[in-house]
Amino acid sequence: MKYTITLFTLSLLLAGCGRHLSDTDISRMAVGVWTVPHASDKMEVRSDGSYFTGTGTNVTGGSWHVEDGYVVAIVTNLPGHTPETFGHPTRYKVISIDDHQMTFIPEGQTNSVTITKP
Repeated sequence: MKYTITLFTLSLLLAGCGRHLSDTDISRMAVGVWTVPHASDKMEVRSDGSYFTGTGTNVTGGSWHVEDGYVVAIVTNLPGHTPETFGHPTRYKVISIDDHQMTFIPEGQTNSVTITKP
């Protein structure tokens, strides 16, 4: 019991040591070609705010931006669907990102996803 306060204080200090990434940092590092786990397609995230995934005539695309630590994606092209079925923003909380890996949690879910750049 006498170590409880010390351990609690130490955990708060360690939690505060992580580097907080700004939306600008996330936006800069998100640009590139990403490999998505368990998928054969790659996702290209462009600096102009667009993204694409898929091949040939089966390409899904849309726009993206970063807001309050979330990547916000809006699908604008989904093969086989009418425009009424897409266009709603989907938010992904960025847990960590660097030049080779991004880990995020889709809003409303509890499991994280990690994507990588080759």
